[in-house]
Amino acid sequence: MNNNGDLSFGVPWTAHTPAAFPIPMYPVVAPYHADVDTRGTGSVWYRITQNATLLAKAANTISSLTGTSVDIQWLFIATWDHVGYYSYQTDKVYCSI
Repeated sequence: MNNNGDLSFGVPWTAHTPAAFPIPMYPVVAPYHADVDTRGTGSVWYRITQNATLLAKAANTISSLTGTSVDIQWLFIATWDHVGYYSYQTDKVYCSI
């Protein structure tokens, strides 16, 4: 989980400014792609779950958006909560609900 609201695989993506996709050499998923800075305020939370209710909700959402039936076995849930923006700006924060 990286500062800019993305999840990278294999290596951390340490750039402070969001870049356009695709990002060469950095396989990423960007659920909250922004100029996030977690050093001054806020928290980043994540969990992996196999909760049947959450799996069904995710499968229904994907199916309704894509028209494709999916069989989800687990979820990775990430939240950037009350985080500021670069550089150390804590007067404006993102609040997840």
